Amino acid sequence: MENPFVLAELLLDDSKNWSLEKIHTVIESEKTKTVHLAKPVPVLLLYWTAFDDINGVMQFREDLYERDRAIKVDLEADFRLEERHRRAATK
Repeated sequence: MENPFVLAELLLDDSKNWSLEKIHTVIESEKTKTVHLAKPVPVLLLYWTAFDDINGVMQFREDLYERDRAIKVDLEADFRLEERHRRAATK
């Protein structure tokens, strides 16, 4: 993440109780702290082991969570349209 402290300030949205200084203090304590946000925020997590960098050069990283193998198996399998999808497509 490029600007984690900016994101933390935006998510906490409480300058009185959560200044940038307070955020740094909590992080430096190295203790886990649960903070409930005033408004829930949806989060999309992406896991990429291959990507183009900012110069357009292909980059590859180790698959730490071993997810690539399952995707490869699915991609190499014969394509089968499930019956429920077949019925929905004909309606």
